[in-house]
Amino acid sequence: KQWYQRRVRERGKIAKGLRQVTKSLMRKSAKVCVLSKGVNDENYKNLIMGLCVQNNIPLYIAEDNMALGEMAGVHRHNKSGLIKKKLPCGTATIEKWGKSMGEVQKQVVGLAGGN
Repeated sequence: KQWYQRRVRERGKIAKGLRQVTKSLMRKSAKVCVLSKGVNDENYKNLIMGLCVQNNIPLYIAEDNMALGEMAGVHRHNKSGLIKKKLPCGTATIEKWGKSMGEVQKQVVGLAGGN
């Protein structure tokens, strides 16, 4: 599990998936939101975009949901703790930047194509 992405780069916090992201956006605890272009449901997209606009949270659009899943740390593990399968992620928010999350900030902007 790369111990939860090295404890979310030294004690940061990431919310993944529609339910967690919606809660994060409604509570205004998200610093940044990333939505994947791979999401096909218009209601899903409109909800996330609307909450970001309503709460003045920056929204980035990721090109690929697999890349977003990798960045957010969404994967299955085998019994020994190694990554067995990488999974896609439709949306994620960063609620708290960790001490060494500068590389993740660059990764988010790079993943979104510099939006």
